[in-house]
Amino acid sequence: MYQWRWSLDEVTRFRMDDTTVASIIIFGLPSGKTAFFQSAVKLKIKGIPKINAIMQEPEWEDSISELIP
Repeated sequence: MYQWRWSLDEVTRFRMDDTTVASIIIFGLPSGKTAFFQSAVKLKIKGIPKINAIMQEPEWEDSISELIP
């Protein structure tokens, strides 16, 4: 499972839907701005899943940025 988020200032971040694929197309971003993106991988657990009672943030990858046309 892949988790995704984006930001315009690397402070306020917006989570996107989780996916089962590593490559995605993102639409609806503000044009003329630089956006920062991060992903994280949530591994599947074999057998009965163990779920923490307190939701924790995943280990996010380093940010990449792109100027949105």
